[in-house]
Amino acid sequence: MASNNYIPGTCNIGGSELTRRKRIAILLFILSMVLSGFYYIRAHSDYLVLVLVFGFWAATSVSLLQVLNKFCVRYGLGGSFNFGANGQSGRTRNAEFIATDRRKTFLMLIQATLISAVITGTVFFVSFISNNLK
Repeated sequence: MASNNYIPGTCNIGGSELTRRKRIAILLFILSMVLSGFYYIRAHSDYLVLVLVFGFWAATSVSLLQVLNKFCVRYGLGGSFNFGANGQSGRTRNAEFIATDRRKTFLMLIQATLISAVITGTVFFVSFISNNLK
């Protein structure tokens, strides 16, 4: 797959868009790990923090999936693509391409939700077990 061509449902970002998303994914991963550690160590009974853990992991998962798939969720919903500088996106008018992009977007959101649920469940389970064995 060429990394500088729009391919419906497969590739809609490249260049600086991809680089920016890699940086965001790394930052979100670090924040998610810190928040998960905080929940494990301090807030094991605070379910609001657990909801935040899920939210951060969801954002992290979406960002990582965008980088791995070279596919932006927001652009996928709108039929857009960007292989140039940030903010210089193009747009497709082909209804079939837009439908393909939206299917890919929803699949990625489902994947991110499942990844987040598994990680959050693991954080909760490990915290619950370790705090009840004391």
